[in-house]
Amino acid sequence: MKKSLFLFFILLSSISWSQENLNNGMKDYLSNNGTLGYYAQVVDRMFDFFKNEYQGQLVPEELWEDLAEVKPEALNDITQSIIQTYKAHFSNAELVDMLKFYNSEVGKKANAGLKLSEDEMKIKNEFSESVVSKKISESSESLNTVLKSITQEWSAQLFLDVQAKLKAKGFTKQ
Repeated sequence: MKKSLFLFFILLSSISWSQENLNNGMKDYLSNNGTLGYYAQVVDRMFDFFKNEYQGQLVPEELWEDLAEVKPEALNDITQSIIQTYKAHFSNAELVDMLKFYNSEVGKKANAGLKLSEDEMKIKNEFSESVVSKKISESSESLNTVLKSITQEWSAQLFLDVQAKLKAKGFTKQ
């Protein structure tokens, strides 16, 4: 009995560890391909919008700084939503194969549109012909639809949250 329990906990911890590695790999991928940078810009533009809209109300800079502290949590929320979306479209093995390429130097260079050497082109072409790459292409429309939806929900909720915090401090849109 003790041995079975011990093996169960070892198996559970290894599954948890591999999920953590997969999540970290996905975060690296989303960072490398510019996705996280894009969402960081969305948050920054939203704050620019708010500062412009509330310009006549003399909102103290300290309040803007306090409100900007939502950015890391907001980026984590959208990152987790994107990761869950990818996990719904691809198996763990497919995600590992995808991340192996896209987080490699060749994948990063290809993603950035940089010139690839002949050997790097060979690696890129091999990936392009892989089952995973074909599934990425086949899933792109469905994946983009879901990502668009979660982006809209995320940005709307973030907007409402910041607006509510401004209102709670006595500032309302005029």
